[in-house]
Amino acid sequence: MLGERVQSVGGAVVDRVVGLQELLRFAGQCLKRVLRPQTYLPVVRDLIVLQVYFTAVEILLAFVLVSMFFGSIFVGLFLQILKSLGLAEYLGDIMVGLVLSELGPLVIVFWLALRTSAAINAEIAVMKVHREIAALRLYGIDELSYLYVPRILSVMITCVLLTGLFSIIVTLSGMVFAHTLFDMGWRGYTTMIINSLGPFDLLLILLKSAVFGFFLAVIPIFYGANATFEKTSIPVSVLNGMTRVFSAIVLVELVSLLPKYI
Repeated sequence: MLGERVQSVGGAVVDRVVGLQELLRFAGQCLKRVLRPQTYLPVVRDLIVLQVYFTAVEILLAFVLVSMFFGSIFVGLFLQILKSLGLAEYLGDIMVGLVLSELGPLVIVFWLALRTSAAINAEIAVMKVHREIAALRLYGIDELSYLYVPRILSVMITCVLLTGLFSIIVTLSGMVFAHTLFDMGWRGYTTMIINSLGPFDLLLILLKSAVFGFFLAVIPIFYGANATFEKTSIPVSVLNGMTRVFSAIVLVELVSLLPKYI
């Protein structure tokens, strides 16, 4: 009985390792295709524009309202704590290091994971079950360029743009609370933020947002494309894909913290 358990655990570990290798291989193929200029034929560019519209523009109003509400609450509470601790001089460093570098990308990535990643996973799985992907291959259409690249690139673009928009909204909210709590003018507040936001911080925010967006699309596509032809495989595919998405979010966040402490 012990031998059967060991064999079962060993088999599960091997399956996980093999699955991870296949996922990384697929991610590498997608990255090469994203970086290849020949990929962007007119039809692919049109699909990218449509995907960006569905991913970002349609949710823009709701996103701005939610960002203003929750961003203002968070920044207000945060600055109130700074005031009570007498740490007003560190306002710029903490706003950049915590709010803009960490809070912004994480809010966007969880928003897109719950909305966009799940939709992409289900969409690709349904196409696999209905043999639409097989039909594309039959007609000589490359699914990587036609189906996957537009979704991957649109999520990456959306993640970067929404992170920037959220950062602007939160920064403006911080200006209001800084004036109210610390009697700080907009010039002093702006100078403090600019002095704290170095080129490395800005590059790290943009790069982390793009990497988040890449995996938010690639992982759901991979698990959707690996669904079987049975309809019951769709929810299983979505569950597996979303589990791996959240694992990837944690991993990317941990890796992004390393340059700050090395």
